Amino acid sequence: MRYLFSRQFDHFRAVCATGNQRQAAARAGISQPALSKSIHLLEQNFGTELFERSPKGMIPTKAGRLLAERMARMEREARYAELEVGGLVEGTGGTIYIGTGLAWSWKHVPVVLSKFHAEFPNVIIEAVNGITDVLLPRLLNGDLDLIISDVHDIALPPEFVVEKTWHVRRRAWVRSGHPLAGRNDVTWADLAEFQWAGHNADVRLTGLIARHFQSLDLPLPTIILRASSLMTILGMLAGSDLVGILSDNLSAEAHQRGIVPLDIDTNGWDLEAGVVYRPEVMDIRPFRRLLSITKTETNGFAPA
Repeated sequence: MRYLFSRQFDHFRAVCATGNQRQAAARAGISQPALSKSIHLLEQNFGTELFERSPKGMIPTKAGRLLAERMARMEREARYAELEVGGLVEGTGGTIYIGTGLAWSWKHVPVVLSKFHAEFPNVIIEAVNGITDVLLPRLLNGDLDLIISDVHDIALPPEFVVEKTWHVRRRAWVRSGHPLAGRNDVTWADLAEFQWAGHNADVRLTGLIARHFQSLDLPLPTIILRASSLMTILGMLAGSDLVGILSDNLSAEAHQRGIVPLDIDTNGWDLEAGVVYRPEVMDIRPFRRLLSITKTETNGFAPA
């Protein structure tokens, strides 16, 4: 096999990420013909097609998927080596990629990362916010090293570790001037009469709401606001008669905006939260400390 340039692998990754040669070329900063030639040379070297060409775009073949997986693993190991070797040389660092749940990134994660930064000032932290349903695929494909979020009822391959570190209650919340606020006789039938707000990618919570109302033989409430921003959801709850499900670790922010919990049983809606990661990161000191700090700090945040 002829020597392969790293830029050819960069072009390959760009096509995998976009599924489109034009977008991949723009991402790589080259012309589309140059990118096509680069991919063709890569396929010649491997002796097989790496993509299926179709009107819908470029889809990795079995060989392409295998190459993408191997490359992701190589890049991850290179970063881990940088972190591990950097730990032996004062003043050097590396990069850690973490995913943080929306509620946790509001208050908990900044405290964790501040303490971590005090110990490892030269380690770069790339943090991505989102709900678990969005973060998990990125962890699985190697874009993230670990996630700090709710880990309730998730299914993962055996090569991943899940550490549940705290328990969080979820309740139905409304603005203080809502017709149901302050009542001690609120029923699920009452809630079915109001429109709801929720995260646009929270499939698990949406499913939980649907199953709960169906089990009570009640009509499903309309989720009229589907937003990716927690600020937007809180703002709409504060300014309208929408109903939303919030975890109690957001209670301070909710109360500041005049949003209050309803007096209705939601015990079956509680969350278990924690950290998900690959076991090999435990061989690297910065990761070990990040996990240790996370477990110590989040235990203190657990609501009663």
